[in-house]
Formats: sequence, C-alpha cells, structure tokens
Amino acid sequence: MHPRRQGVMAAARRRLVRAAAAAAGVATVAGALSGWPSQAQETPADGLPGSPQEAVAQDPPALPDIRRRNGVDYLSGGVGIDESRAIHEAASGWPLKITMAEMNNGRAVWISDAEVRIRDARSRPVLEFRSDGPLALVRLIPGRYTVEARFNGISQTRDVIIVSGTPQKIMIVWKLTLR
Repeated sequence: MHPRRQGVMAAARRRLVRAAAAAAGVATVAGALSGWPSQAQETPADGLPGSPQEAVAQDPPALPDIRRRNGVDYLSGGVGIDESRAIHEAASGWPLKITMAEMNNGRAVWISDAEVRIRDARSRPVLEFRSDGPLALVRLIPGRYTVEARFNGISQTRDVIIVSGTPQKIMIVWKLTLR
C-alpha cells in the first residue's frame, strides 16, 4: 500500500476510535494523563466532583503522521476539528505552516488534494506532496523558498523566508471553480 494512503487510513482509524469512545462515554487512560478536557462527562456515583468514579479526559487530538521526503519532514491534514486543532497547536514548533482554502459564497472553505511544491532560492526542488487536508507543517532549514500550490488546475505561489526560531505562516486561497 502506498505510504500516503497508509497515513490517511491511520488518521481515519484514530478519528473513528476517538468518535466511538466519545459516543460510548468511554475515555482512555492516556486521555486522563494528557489534561485534555473530556467531551463526555459522567456523573460520579456519589455526586461529588473529583471522585474516583468521574470520567477521565479523552485522548488529545492526534497529529497526522509525519513524513519525510528529500530529508524534509512534513505533515498534512486538518480534516476534522480534532486534527485541525492539533495541527494549529503544533504549528509553533514547525518553521512553516501552510493553510489552503477556496472562496465559496464569500467564505474561505478548507480544501484538500492540492499539489504542493517547495523550491529553494536557486529554484531547486525541496519538497513535493499532495495535501491530505487544508493544513501542512513543513520543517525547512533557514533560507528563502517559493511555495507553489496547485488546486483544480490553478497554481498559486508564495515566497517565504524561514528564519530559525520564527515560525512562518502562509495562506493560499483559490476562487471557487466549477467542478
């Protein structure tokens, strides 16, 4: 199975397990240790907050799998509120965050399946991938880069300068195209 497909399937399995656990009112020990708020709270048998019977917190949202191409780590995803929240929270530890959307009735609607190409200052390819969601985090070394993203046959580019310790954010928005 293709590695990209494996990552997408693993993320989907994690989301399904979390959703099933939340629907059943079940939480995991890992969630209790994480400090994440619970989405499904049970009433303790004695009715006192903090009693041992109180439900524990759910697992923290899982990030998509980190991948590596040409020596560059990246992740892509953000489909679903938990995964997008996890990516937003992790972004401060990554040099570059890319957000991709399409304008639809005056609103930016997140997209997936954009082709993303990153080139260095000498136009040498650094990284190419197809997005699994509207968000991507990329671990680039300091320098100048051009990010090109193609969605529905339309390419857009953004130039970005990566400075050590200063995460950069770029947003790429396409006008709605009829499919």
